[in-house]
Amino acid sequence: MYDERIRSLKAGETRQAIRTADNELATWLALLMALQRMEKESRQWQAEEFFGYNVSNNEWCNRASHTPLLDNFDRNDANNLHTLTVGMQKKKKSWDTMPEHMKKPYATSTICHIVEIIAMLGIHWRVFNRNENRYRAQGNGFLVTGANVDDLGIVFSFHKMGETWFKENRIIPNENVKELCFGYCPTIFRLRNFKMYADEPKDLGTLQLASLAAMAETLKVIGCNTRTVKYFSKPSVNTRYSHLFPVAFEMLGMVGTVLQIKNTAFRMLPNPTIHHWDRKFFSVRTLLVTYKSVLEEAAKYQMQEAPVETQSQAMFNNNDQISMIISEAGKVEQSFCASEKAIRVSQQQHKQEQEQDQFTTYFLPGQRTEEPKLYCRAVMASLHAAIEKCDIFLKVPRERRLVQFVLRVHLQEVLGMLNSQNTDQGSAEDCSETAVEKEESLRSSDQSPKVHRINKQQMAHKYRKVMLHKLQRLDSASYGERHAVLIDMYISWVRENVIWKICSELDRQRKRQNHQNESQRIQRTGTLFGARLAGDGDEQDDDGVDTEGCWESKAKQEISDVWCVLIFRMICWLLLHDFHKLDVQIDKDGLFGSRLPVYIA
Repeated sequence: MYDERIRSLKAGETRQAIRTADNELATWLALLMALQRMEKESRQWQAEEFFGYNVSNNEWCNRASHTPLLDNFDRNDANNLHTLTVGMQKKKKSWDTMPEHMKKPYATSTICHIVEIIAMLGIHWRVFNRNENRYRAQGNGFLVTGANVDDLGIVFSFHKMGETWFKENRIIPNENVKELCFGYCPTIFRLRNFKMYADEPKDLGTLQLASLAAMAETLKVIGCNTRTVKYFSKPSVNTRYSHLFPVAFEMLGMVGTVLQIKNTAFRMLPNPTIHHWDRKFFSVRTLLVTYKSVLEEAAKYQMQEAPVETQSQAMFNNNDQISMIISEAGKVEQSFCASEKAIRVSQQQHKQEQEQDQFTTYFLPGQRTEEPKLYCRAVMASLHAAIEKCDIFLKVPRERRLVQFVLRVHLQEVLGMLNSQNTDQGSAEDCSETAVEKEESLRSSDQSPKVHRINKQQMAHKYRKVMLHKLQRLDSASYGERHAVLIDMYISWVRENVIWKICSELDRQRKRQNHQNESQRIQRTGTLFGARLAGDGDEQDDDGVDTEGCWESKAKQEISDVWCVLIFRMICWLLLHDFHKLDVQIDKDGLFGSRLPVYIA
């Protein structure tokens, strides 16, 4: 259909009459032509720019839509790649049953399929009002409007209003992407063969990000405290949700499922959050380089320059996880550099001007420029390998509850830090509590209550003052410095607070468990001495984490490793996926999987 239209245009004269309107055809026919054009042009761009093949137009005629151009590709694995497609079937209708307002044959669909198709074409919703039945979406040269028609239902119209392109901006053709269109995102905690229902309560297998209320529910499921949940359930005018980028994307990167398909070039996703993703203010690649260098310097210092008595307590020892992060980050950066070098060589060989597309831009560290388009196969492969190694560590059954623990405390610390400028008395007490936890591990046991109370007030004041200073540094930092400031805040502040809070909480759980067990043993043995003899074994808390001696370096190292791997996974995930800067989620609560019939004029 689309090819015949193009051939008919090319067969005409060079000079043609320009028509300001072409509304003879039904708009659903234009929708099908746009989908066919998306599939053809995006795959042709992928073959030429990503794989480096010289593909003629005729080669695409008899090739399956999900089959990439790879010499060693097994066609039996094709269904594991492109799993998001659009199907069409015919249905006979009689003109006698046509509504009075419809003058052309219409197509039928469902509300959930319309939302998914709109996202596939790179169109973003601007109005989605179900109470008044007003719908409008715009983007990539298209305009979609919807309204209620008497005696029929909701009718959508599809129009082309500008230039359209389907290259690296194509949505990843993965079936799980459909959930993102409605504000959901699958996580690494989701069980296999899981089937999600829109009206059912969500667990840790699904992130809900479509609204502030939905994000509050997600934080409740994660287990965050009431103060953190209130940042979303009862926000104030000055509530802050982002540092260099919104915290919602941090959650996506830490535990979100990898949606990018291996051996394909497409990275774009529908934005499941209510926040914009604008990479003009930061560079994810610079975050990766900075994070790697900080870990290298810390590990080198603690192994070579730190005092001997403190080396056993170091949290950046060159263990398996830190070594993996440094190694995989180095491979990703090497792939970036190789891609940049290839671009420079190509530009030197072809001195004539080329079309200024986004995928030909490249990144210079320290320069304020847009993040590069990752069309290089080596970069994509290295990012996939890095995330897979992170998931192997994070999905270990024994580590899973600790991962959830670290995620919860990390979100509490980051959101509390971002909103420290607007702290009330309750937040100040929370700062004091964290400060005192650190103080009590260092103060002598013979310290008087009065001195302890004075130290508590001093530590709380110092804690809040340092936190405000770090936030001010981040907000006032230039483009070239803000990445290092954020990583420094995370490594030296957030990470330490996460370790201290988890250790203190696990230690309290262990003491309560020991007290309960001791009471039970006293009742069973009849003596306190017998109860203590019966409790000499190793103890674990309900989370499966060894809490015996939690303040020792081994337990702290384990928590630190989980935190470092989560941060590294977050950076790699955000490099592997992308979002359009104008795309934000409009709440479509309850419409995922909905079969409410709609019509296309």
